[in-house]
Amino acid sequence: MAIVTGAIHMEGRVGGLIFYRRGNKTCCRSMPNYRPDSQSAASRQSAGEFGKASKAAKLIRHAMNGLWPLPHDGTLVNRLNKTLYSALLKDAVHPRGQRTLAPAALQQTLTGFRFN
Repeated sequence: MAIVTGAIHMEGRVGGLIFYRRGNKTCCRSMPNYRPDSQSAASRQSAGEFGKASKAAKLIRHAMNGLWPLPHDGTLVNRLNKTLYSALLKDAVHPRGQRTLAPAALQQTLTGFRFN
């Protein structure tokens, strides 16, 4: 990590360098090198399952949208995603990457869930 000590105040990206502030210092680092194969197979499978849970949570939120007016809660999306992902992880029948949301697991994890 480089620290800029001159009179130049920069933030953002320039070519392959990223300038950012940490406290009162302007720091510089190189861009990370991401490759398509940098994620392991297990990480890709887990990310896909979390995507399934997030899509299911979105369907639930949209289905309940017109039932009653809920006050704005910025944490609802993340809490519901986490809850449905935990329901997905309860599927012991299918291997990672192929797990599904079972109605019994949904009922068990959503019991007591607060939408407000």
